[in-house]
Amino acid sequence: MKNILKNMKIRLGAALTVSLMIAAVIMAPTAFAANVKFNSARDCDGNAMLYCGAMNIPELQTKHKSAKNIDQMYAYFGISDADIKALGSTAVAGKVGKDGKVTVNGKVVATNAISGGRQPIRGSSKVTHQGVTFYNSRTQTSFLSSNLDAYVVMKNGKFDFAILAACGNAVKATPVPTPTPKPKPQPKPEKPTEKPPVVPEVPVAQVLPAAKELPHTGPENLLGAFLGTSALGTVAHRVYLKRRASK
Repeated sequence: MKNILKNMKIRLGAALTVSLMIAAVIMAPTAFAANVKFNSARDCDGNAMLYCGAMNIPELQTKHKSAKNIDQMYAYFGISDADIKALGSTAVAGKVGKDGKVTVNGKVVATNAISGGRQPIRGSSKVTHQGVTFYNSRTQTSFLSSNLDAYVVMKNGKFDFAILAACGNAVKATPVPTPTPKPKPQPKPEKPTEKPPVVPEVPVAQVLPAAKELPHTGPENLLGAFLGTSALGTVAHRVYLKRRASK
């Protein structure tokens, strides 16, 4: 009995463990940045928009409040103060590549990435926005690494902006267009079956047989008919006719 109870406990324990693992997978957040902690190398230099970057959302939001001219620089990239406050529910963990591609969970969501910075570097271009001067450059020339961790914000399924975790520098890129679903082919309406026209029946005129001439029924024929009933009568009839013809 003890062995049976022991085996039951083991089985129940294993089943509970599997159930908890499944629940954890199902209920796990979908890589929202509020639930992600980056472990990137920090850029603690004068080019960083947020000095030494931010490895989580609370740190980024805190540094954003005190960073010099950050609102004007972020505004150029379409990032507002409200966007920063909403990052915990809108941003996802992604990467910005040296090839200019922005990816989320391995899927490319934007291309031709451009990042900003406070100082001029090789290949950068000067930008003045809302009275603040900073510098933009393509990732092909500004990135030393093949990929950098980033907070990526998608709106309506399309890339909106990104912020590099290592330095807080803003990124803009060309969103990958969302494929338009092909309309399902609609069945063609069946053509109604055309019935052949009804041809009215033309009555066929009946051809009646020609009327036969009725035999003469004069007295001589009646007599002939009477006399013809016997051989003698036939002879007598002929004599009668001859006499009549001679008159």
